[in-house]
Amino acid sequence: MNTNLLFFLQTIQETGSISETARRLYVTQPYVSRVIKEAEKEYDVGLLDRRHHPITLTIAGRQLLEYLRSAQQLQKNMYREMASLANHQTDYLTICTNSSFGHDWYAKILQHYLTKQPNTILKTVELPYQEAEKQLRSGLVDLVIDKPINDSRFTYFHITDFTVLLIIPATSPIYEPGSVWRDYQSLDLKQLNGQPFINVNEGSSFQQMVNTKLLTLNISVKQAVQVTNLQTATFLAYQQFGMSFTPDLVLRTSHFTPADNVNIIRIPREVMFFDFGLNVPQRLVNSPLTQSLVASIKETIEP
Repeated sequence: MNTNLLFFLQTIQETGSISETARRLYVTQPYVSRVIKEAEKEYDVGLLDRRHHPITLTIAGRQLLEYLRSAQQLQKNMYREMASLANHQTDYLTICTNSSFGHDWYAKILQHYLTKQPNTILKTVELPYQEAEKQLRSGLVDLVIDKPINDSRFTYFHITDFTVLLIIPATSPIYEPGSVWRDYQSLDLKQLNGQPFINVNEGSSFQQMVNTKLLTLNISVKQAVQVTNLQTATFLAYQQFGMSFTPDLVLRTSHFTPADNVNIIRIPREVMFFDFGLNVPQRLVNSPLTQSLVASIKETIEP
């Protein structure tokens, strides 16, 4: 990064004068002019408006100054972080999860984790399941919170099997008034054929599991709405816009209170469940960072 150019543009912006800039920075005026002109030639744009006094920066000059400031800050952060890592003061960890699970419970996991590992430099990303697989294999992320990834290079820490719930609004022909929680035996899954459903986008591992199971049962539903996360799907089902499958996690970690105009059916484990845990590369299997994350997830999601 051209530090001199940053200082020169910054001081010219403050003083409106090349000569005053040279005086303040203890350099010669021709040197300041030469550095500015070289930059103008390199970027093929004028950086100073010399038609008036005091001199001002052009739009390009102001924009370049902002970029140089950002680059300087980024460089400082890099040196500080590298020094910290060299002194073993911190650990660096990139955690990936699927955005379809929403954010409230994830924030609680991170809160628990950072309490246990306060010196960790933590980066979190949200990716569709297939993309998370790719990035874990390429080493771009360290850990993936989701369903199992079938790869011998990684160890899967099973944390829980989420119970799957079916939410049926009162607008559905298979709704039964009288109670919110219905017994599974009162439902014939074939009744779901052709019914409008609120689904989560195709990058959702939970939705992929549901779609696969319905396919094996030879059940074809109609997609009424597609949303980005399970909380939204559950909310819209409560608002009578269609049926929805959701993990019990959503009801336990959200503020949704079932009204008396929906049925909720717990799907038996032998019919459908969601295997949830942490995918870990071999180098981190015995790491305290991994152990702390597993404990933090359990603290957050277990009833």
